[in-house]
Parts: sequence; structure tokens; C-alpha cells
Amino acid sequence: MIPIYHWNSPEIRGYLRKVCSRGLETPPEVEASVASIIAAVRQGGDQALLELTNEFDGVRLESLRINPVEIRSLAARTDSDLRKIIR
Repeated sequence: MIPIYHWNSPEIRGYLRKVCSRGLETPPEVEASVASIIAAVRQGGDQALLELTNEFDGVRLESLRINPVEIRSLAARTDSDLRKIIR
């Protein structure tokens, strides 16, 4: 279960002060990795996305498109509260 915090509690104010005072610098290796991924997608397009999805998520997709009929079918089986949240 996700914990609920009240923004005006002393513990949260201290936590927020700590988080907001951190530097916003991104480690160079992260920047290099992201730049490499962006370059691969720019060069390889959809095929690169399919390969990266397999590499990072372990999912082998055939296509990036979903048939509209399949979308409607999946939406019909989705909990109504979840559909409201998504909208």
C-alpha cells in the first residue's frame, strides 16, 4: 500500500527541505546512456524502439501499433474506476 503523507507535517517539511536542497545534476554516465538511446531511436526509428523494448523490458513486440478493435475490447474489460482515472 502506498503511504499517505500530509504536506504540512513536520516530518514531511523536513524531508521536502532535504529533497529540494539536493543538486539537480545528472551523472555523466546517465546522460551518455540516454543520449545513446535517443540517437539509436533517431537513427533506427520504430525498429530501434522494438529492440530497446526487448533489451530493457524483456518484451518482444511485433509492432508498436494496437488495433482499434483490440483497444475497445481491452477498455471494455477495464475497471470503470480505472477508466475514470485514466481519462
